[in-house]
Amino acid sequence: MIAAIRLTPPGYHSALPLAAALVVVAFIAVLAGAEVCGAYGTPVALAWRRRFQLAALPLLLGSAAVIAIRLVPFIR
Repeated sequence: MIAAIRLTPPGYHSALPLAAALVVVAFIAVLAGAEVCGAYGTPVALAWRRRFQLAALPLLLGSAAVIAIRLVPFIR
């Protein structure tokens, strides 16, 4: 590869796309689990649904943070 060609901006880490993808996949899995538990409608399933919904909040914030981190090098 030619050293003069730089495909990523300064400060950009190559592991960020993987981190973003893992956070998004985990977020989708938690929401899918919540919907499956809601479909059963039993008290135990509804309790698990509430747990899944609470677990989705940090993943949502994490995905927003990863996106913000990925955009910072482009702003400079």
